[in-house]
Amino acid sequence: MNLKTARVEIITVIIGAAVALLAFFAVPYISLGFLGTYTAPQVAGGLLGSSSAKPALWLEALVGFLILALAAGAILAPLKARLCLLLVIPISAITLLIILFTYISQSQEQSIFGSTASFYSTGFWLYGIGILVSLVGASMSVKHFSAHQGGNIYSPQASNLQQSQPDNMYRPQTNNEPYQQPGYPQTNDAYYPQAGHVQHPHPDHVQHHQPTNDVQHHPYTGDVHHPHS
Repeated sequence: MNLKTARVEIITVIIGAAVALLAFFAVPYISLGFLGTYTAPQVAGGLLGSSSAKPALWLEALVGFLILALAAGAILAPLKARLCLLLVIPISAITLLIILFTYISQSQEQSIFGSTASFYSTGFWLYGIGILVSLVGASMSVKHFSAHQGGNIYSPQASNLQQSQPDNMYRPQTNNEPYQQPGYPQTNDAYYPQAGHVQHPHPDHVQHHQPTNDVQHHPYTGDVHHPHS
């Protein structure tokens, strides 16, 4: 996983959170037919007064801002990127489960105008899609972090370290090739004979001392003396 891939996955989380916030504030959240469409802040404030207000709906906006802040922290603080993305996963998953549970429960509530879930408009679905995109992006990034044993794969120092390693560090040794420790120059075997082998001189270079038959005479008596007798 290189630096480019890591940033793409974090940007995916940011895009998902931005889409969710846009759907919450700017896109119609519910549609009441001839009565018009309303955004999530309008629904949270109450369409028919304070009695119909739903302040809990603001939690959706809080979730979007929180995911956006965590994704930005993963880029600005590479050493804490894995922790930030790990927090995005449960936050997104729990939010999606609450949305799904709310939709299923409101689908069973029938009135003269139909079920309450039938009034949800584009903003409701777009918000869920944005949170889902953030969940997928964070999960992929954490998966790659786990493959690198939680290392700081987003830092430039880690990338430079990988590029500075010699090409032959993990190259397998062949049977006819002497062992070479990675990162050290090749040595000449002529100066370092292998252990267990004793170099013997060539037979033609061995000097043999042959006995001589030279006769020596005593300088005073004249007696004959043989050195090897």
